[in-house]
This record gives sequence, structure tokens and C-alpha cells, in this order.
Amino acid sequence: MRVAIVSGFFTPAEAKIRLAFARALRHGRLVYVPVDDFARLKAELEDAMAAQQEVLLLCGQKPAPHSASGIDDILRQLTTAPASSLTIGPQDGPGALKALAHWLGDQWQDHTPDVGDIARAYPNGKVICLSHSKNASIQTIFKDIGISRSKFELIGTEYRAGGVEEAKRLLDGVQTEAGPLLIAEFGFFETKLGSGFPGRVFRKGSALSVALEFLEHIRERVSELDLHSAKEKQESLLPKSPLVWSGSYSLLGRCIPCRLVGGDFFDWFELPGGRLAAALVDVESKGPAAGLLAAEIKGMLFSSFQGGRSVAETASLINERLFNRASPTTATAVLAILDRDGHVDLINCGHVQPLLVRNDGLDILKRGVRSVGCFSTHPASGESFLDEALVEADRLEMEHGNRLLVVTDGITEAENDEGEFFGNERLGAVILSGGGVQEILDAVDQFRGEVPLNDDCTVIEIARL
Repeated sequence: MRVAIVSGFFTPAEAKIRLAFARALRHGRLVYVPVDDFARLKAELEDAMAAQQEVLLLCGQKPAPHSASGIDDILRQLTTAPASSLTIGPQDGPGALKALAHWLGDQWQDHTPDVGDIARAYPNGKVICLSHSKNASIQTIFKDIGISRSKFELIGTEYRAGGVEEAKRLLDGVQTEAGPLLIAEFGFFETKLGSGFPGRVFRKGSALSVALEFLEHIRERVSELDLHSAKEKQESLLPKSPLVWSGSYSLLGRCIPCRLVGGDFFDWFELPGGRLAAALVDVESKGPAAGLLAAEIKGMLFSSFQGGRSVAETASLINERLFNRASPTTATAVLAILDRDGHVDLINCGHVQPLLVRNDGLDILKRGVRSVGCFSTHPASGESFLDEALVEADRLEMEHGNRLLVVTDGITEAENDEGEFFGNERLGAVILSGGGVQEILDAVDQFRGEVPLNDDCTVIEIARL
């Protein structure tokens, strides 16, 4: 926890520095202490020392606290305390800002929304800032973050005749525009302008708090847009489904992420020599990081299979790549190569066991190796991942009418409101009753009711025609 204790140099005209402090200490604490309030300053320093917090003290423009106040003793204790650190910054505003940036390693600058972010968040709208006057500090703040005069309009009301009427006229005009309206507004405008504004209204008690809420909203909005964009790109990476290949197989898959971007994916593509590769992969994490890794693994699969590697060799290649990353990670996978005659080479890498529906019943395919990324050489047996994969790879014969179904653990581990898992038995029952991809997903939805998914849910079905 970092604490900045500021004593006495801030005025409304220095809003840029105040804004920078508030952004920089988003995960810390910012304390304002009047320059002559020695008792409160002493109490804040003592609390920070007791909590072993890192402290930045920026002194005011008036003379520094004298020894009679007892603050000098606290400063000496903080300076020598092993678990706390104290930095005493300069007295002037610009110098204080530089001290803060240095203290935080300039990291705060990377998280500040700019005019480009605002344009992305509201591409067809406009920002109208309602303020006491044209010279209010909110105008300074918005100029400091780079919003040009063409991007927003500042309406003065109290100190200019016709201000409220002009604001109403602008609001009425914006209602017919294609984009949303974003308004920075002080509370007392609410009664004067009435209700029913289009778009978002910010109504805090000061220019600084309005601007901070506005910036936070823009940051959240841009993050949401980025996630939706990533979701669309991830969905575009999934293959055509359903696919009928060479009159021999029908392939169908569905992927339901528990977040906007997920770590599950499936893929199939033709190989030289009249064969087809198919895969279902579940990356261990969730969210955008998992989505990036899933895209990376998808590229590895394509390159390896197109290069003529077997399912065991491809699994070994992905294992080595994940295991040797700077931050090792794991994934479960089922990889298969199909030919037109019904021969299927398959390997299960730590995944939910595939189910093969034959004409006379249901086979659970139990052979397999550990998740990819777990080890290069097995710590117990001394075997390499490839040695084990070559032994455990399966060879199936799919007859006409047979179906191979593979799911991720988001299916089997979906929970209901009593904490029960959907489980393998319910999955098998759905499949034996003739259910496929959609029926499995419907059964999971019915089972969990209102309980949200706790993992991505993916199902693929490969049917021999």
C-alpha cells in the first residue's frame, strides 16, 4: 500500500496535479492535510508507520513543520523504520508531480485515457461539459487530457445569460444524432435541465471528481470494447461448423465461453494425402490471456499437422513449447487425424475422456497422457513426453453411424444451485438417448438453472457417415 500525504500546496487552479495524483494512486491512498494542521499530519504519519506503509510526503509552500509539533520525531522514525519508507518531495506543484512520477516509476502514465480512447468509446457522439463558468477548473482538466475544442463543448450557465437555455437546446439537438451523449454535470444542473437526457450523466460535487469519474468510465468502456473485439476475432478463428468432409464424416462444434473471451477452442482442417485433422483444446486459464494462448496453440497445431507430424508428435511439440515458456502453462487437448476409411488416430492429453457411440453401446476412451506443458521428462519414469505419447496414442475404427463426442470440463463440472456437478453419468445419458452437441448444451443449461458457468463449455461431435 502506498500513501501520498500532501500538505498545503493545492488550489483549484492546479487541478492537473490533483488529477495526476488521483490516477497514480488508484490502488493507494491520497491524503490532503492543511498546511498548518500539525496534529492531523502527525496522526496520518503515525498511522502509516504503524501499518508499515510506504509514504510519500509532499510539503506545502509554507515553512515546514517545526520540532515543537512533534512531527520531526515521527519523520525520523519513519525514515529509519525497516518496513516503511518515506520520501519528502519538493514544495512547488510541478516539482511535486515529478516526484510522484519518479516514486511510482512513471507507470501511472500508461493508464490515462486520452482523446483517442474517448473517440473510440463514443465515435458518433459528443461530450458536453456543463460548468459554473468558462473559466472553471473542469475546462483545465479536459484540456490537460487532450480533448480538443472540436470534441467537446463547454457550457457556462450561472455566470452567463442564457446558459441554461443553450444547454437545453444542445441537449435537444443531440437527441437526433446517431451517437450517445456524454455529459459532465454538476448536481445543481439536474433540477434546471430536467430529466430524460440521452446518454450518460456525471454529477459529482467538484470538477476533479467529475473528471475522474469520466475518465474511469472511458477506461471501462474502452476495455469493454477491446474485449468484444477480442471475442469477435476469437470466434472468427473457429472453423466452419457443421462440416461434411469428403462424404465420410460430419463434424459439428459449439464453444460457449464463461467470459467474453475464453480459453477453449476447436479446429479441423484438411491435410495432404486425403486426411483431416481435428482438435479440441482447453487452456488452463480464462479471459484474454487464455484467448491469446489458444490462438498461439491453434497456429502450432496447423503447422505441425501440415508438416506431417502424427498426433503423438504434435502433442509432444506443443508440450515442449508450453513447458519452455518464460511462464510455463498447461492445456488439455484431444487431437485426432481421420481418413476416409474410418481410421482415426487419437491422443488424449489430460482431457475429459472422449466418448465413442457405437451401434451396440458407448465406449469410454480411457487411454491418454498428461496435459501438455506439464513436463519434458516424466519425474517418476524418466520417459520423455513423446515416448509416453507414442505408447498412449489410440487407433480407432469408426463404422458407419458411429459418433465420437468430446467435451471440455466446463461441461462435466457445471454446477447447479446445490453444488452438484453435471458429471459423466448425465453426459453419457444424454448421448445414449441420441443427443448431440446442442442437446448436451441444453441439458447443462437446464441442470445449472440460474447458476452462472464457472468455465468455458465446448462440445464437438464427429460422426461417420
